[in-house]
Amino acid sequence: MSIKIEIHRTGALGNSHRESINHIVSKSFEAPGGAEPVVAHYCRSLTHVALAIEENNIVGFQFFSKRAVKQLPIVHFSMAARMKSYSGLQRVIGRQILNHCVGPQQFVLKFGAVGVCNHPATYHNMGQLGGSIFPNVHMPGTPCFDRQLYLQLVTDLGLQSIDIETGIIENRASNVGLKMLPVARLRDGSVAREFGEYVNFNLNRGVLVLVVTNWPLVLCSAFIRTVGHLGKYRNNHE
Repeated sequence: MSIKIEIHRTGALGNSHRESINHIVSKSFEAPGGAEPVVAHYCRSLTHVALAIEENNIVGFQFFSKRAVKQLPIVHFSMAARMKSYSGLQRVIGRQILNHCVGPQQFVLKFGAVGVCNHPATYHNMGQLGGSIFPNVHMPGTPCFDRQLYLQLVTDLGLQSIDIETGIIENRASNVGLKMLPVARLRDGSVAREFGEYVNFNLNRGVLVLVVTNWPLVLCSAFIRTVGHLGKYRNNHE
């Protein structure tokens, strides 16, 4: 089976697409007021949504927008979710979004990626873009590499109750009508443990993450990840 990624404008989403997104949200989060108001909010706030489709069924999605700050292209990654059995799907969706917003024709130019992370896997995916990242949960207290850019994005995104020094947004999930489901083994693995410690093991806190990178760094990071996976495979099969 193959999965295809489609990019849609949020204002033109059909009812069937909205219903499928609602279903995935209801399976991925607790939504005390229902999934539809949450999805409606993101459809109003973001310009596009990427849909992962397998055999005419939507199995994952991510809302996003593109903006520019100081002439720097910025990809704003927003709410995303997938059906439980599709591990790794968000990386595939994210790569397609990058291709759509800042394609290879801008190969050596810098671009930014920004998003609120409520989950260690989401933070890990942002880190896999290479380049500079803030905040750095592996080294808490590291100053932001571009404070003015970060402050401008906080303003542009209309974020409230954010600690500028840490990027932590209190009650982020509940503020958008959601409650994060418990994550098994949150204290296992370096990224999961360090992200958990950073938010005091409260995933209803959000962390505004900024990455500035370019395509060579993205591809280099992907290559290193692939080599690492091959090494693990070889060690496990010798």
